[in-house]
Amino acid sequence: MTSLAAPLYEALCAYVDKSPVGFHTPGHTGGRAYPLSSLWTLDLTELFLGPTGPYLPSVVTEAERLAAEAFGAGRSFFLTNGASIGVLAMVLGSAPPGGTIFIGRDCHRAVVHACILGDLRPVFLPPLFADGWEFPMGVALSELKKVFCRKDLILVTNPTYQGIVQDLKSIGEPEGVFLVDEAHGTHLALLENYAGAGVAGARAWVHGSHKTLGSLTQTGMLHLRRGVEEEPYLTWLERLGTTSPSYPLLASLDLARRWAVPQGREAWTRHAERMALLRRRLRALGWRVLTEEGLPFSAALDPAKLTVAVPAGGATLARKLLEDYGLQAEAVGPDWSVFLLTPFHTEEEIARLCKALADLVPLAVQGGSSPPVWPRRWPERVLWPREAALGPRRRVPLAEAEGLVAAEPLSPYPPGIPLVWPGEIIDQASYTYLLAFYRAGGHISGLDAAGRVAVVAI
Repeated sequence: MTSLAAPLYEALCAYVDKSPVGFHTPGHTGGRAYPLSSLWTLDLTELFLGPTGPYLPSVVTEAERLAAEAFGAGRSFFLTNGASIGVLAMVLGSAPPGGTIFIGRDCHRAVVHACILGDLRPVFLPPLFADGWEFPMGVALSELKKVFCRKDLILVTNPTYQGIVQDLKSIGEPEGVFLVDEAHGTHLALLENYAGAGVAGARAWVHGSHKTLGSLTQTGMLHLRRGVEEEPYLTWLERLGTTSPSYPLLASLDLARRWAVPQGREAWTRHAERMALLRRRLRALGWRVLTEEGLPFSAALDPAKLTVAVPAGGATLARKLLEDYGLQAEAVGPDWSVFLLTPFHTEEEIARLCKALADLVPLAVQGGSSPPVWPRRWPERVLWPREAALGPRRRVPLAEAEGLVAAEPLSPYPPGIPLVWPGEIIDQASYTYLLAFYRAGGHISGLDAAGRVAVVAI
């Protein structure tokens, strides 16, 4: 390429020119969700909007106040570095340095980074699994009940990436500080039959608003329960965030909230009905679909997610959908695929997906190689995360990493769940899964471009 090329811009334009239908994040389906003026014209900085005001940051504060009202919070913060910065601020604003935190082992890697920055001591809660599905499905409510009576810090992820929603409200009021990574569940507060984190006793919770509410990518919200002191969280957001926020991103959050209040409940209720019908149709065609009936525990399904089993390989299905039908999946695993569907998808687009899957039923029934088994036990820890991540390190090829101590989280992506934490030994079960995932073309967060792992130099 010459200096006259703009490879990123050109690649994006070439892809968009093909007009694919995206069943993936962000949920605005190509900008259909809300009318937005040219991003260039809205790209301003902190300034007065007139001779006597208002000052632009003060308008953001007013928009955040309306968001808190809409989502049942005492205080809400708009985020322009995704839900990840909200998770970091939520954890670090709640935990003293060197403190203990009870964490669902199926957490996002942002939680690892919070433990590194805060020198926190994680205690893991085991995830649930169901026969025939090789991914974690959240923490058992019985395990949460055991720690709810402790005056400790607790963090869980709900809903899961593949679309399982636990009824956190049924556990009761926690004695300690309860945090919820609700990044994939912004829309749950708009559904009558779902109890979002705000009514489940959480002190703070995070929304990845771009996933299901239609705002632009990299936007989210951090919510605090009424009566919670905002200073620690605001301080961490200022420490971690940019001093030059993107006002087009912030404006898209304002539009998403404005849509959610009068229209969101009805739109998501109708969409949940569409999703239930789509699952029934696919099962009748011969697809094995993740359903509430197939779970060995009581939980609901996220109406934004469709998860199907693909014995022939999730990547094979995704490739055929894109090449032959112009449909883009949200994510693929060794033997599953996930699709994100929102109220902004049209009936015609959902019909196209259903028709394509009807054509590809052979992929749902033909045999494939046995998928790698997600380890049911986590590796042995020899160092705390901060010690391992900030200490001496070296890099080795993944194929030579078994038995060494990880210096960075190793997360099959998606869904970004750390299989190995910094300070843990890369044991045989984790090594086998990671190597199989990598050799099948999967992306692992924590590997460099040469496929090497950062390990502790002991």
